[in-house]
Amino acid sequence: MESGAVAPLEGANLSRRGQDVRLRMAALGLTVGLGLTIYLAQLHVHRAWRLLVFVPFLFAAMGITQGLLRVCPKHSQMGMRETSDGTAVPRADDHICMASRKAASMSILCSLAVAGLATAAVVALPAGS
Repeated sequence: MESGAVAPLEGANLSRRGQDVRLRMAALGLTVGLGLTIYLAQLHVHRAWRLLVFVPFLFAAMGITQGLLRVCPKHSQMGMRETSDGTAVPRADDHICMASRKAASMSILCSLAVAGLATAAVVALPAGS
């Protein structure tokens, strides 16, 4: 390993490039979610319409958890890992595949929880705030 490099987590299946893409996706999702929150709150829309922010917040949360854990649920399900050029190749070690699936499940559950909490906070905002 080169000097200053961080060892990948067990079960990580994303390359640095894949990790960067997920983290950029998260920044975009968070920007859209916060912008939509401000827009809906200023329009004094009914609180039920504010549930729409769940989608960009889930998009952002998935990007953050996948980027930080360096795991893609789709690759994990298929028993694959991403190489530095972005192609997916099969994994041979069953132990690593199982760790990857576990990390992917944790990523999905954490993303749903974070997006749900962020959406609940937006719905709870008083109208016009």
